[in-house]
Amino acid sequence: MNKNEMKKVVIIHTSNVIFEYLNKLFSELAPEINIKNILDDSLLMEVIEKGGVTKDVTQRLCNYAMIAEKIIGANLILVQCSSVGEAADIAAELVDIP
Repeated sequence: MNKNEMKKVVIIHTSNVIFEYLNKLFSELAPEINIKNILDDSLLMEVIEKGGVTKDVTQRLCNYAMIAEKIIGANLILVQCSSVGEAADIAAELVDIP
């Protein structure tokens, strides 16, 4: 199976703390999956500074989800940070993939 035929998972990261770990874990447990990453460490910083998910954080996360689906061609999106879970729930309504 070539890279273009592989299933794609896009991981949206809010920090680089477990970036390498998650990519390594996927390569070990699911080598048939093509992993793509979107990293925006300002998302978590803004949530911490503002005391919760803001409209801007939600907008950016929604944009990333749509990019993952429409441009990258993801079959699945994984948002690796529970701090933006509220925004991830909204983003999930905008795409046709889990």
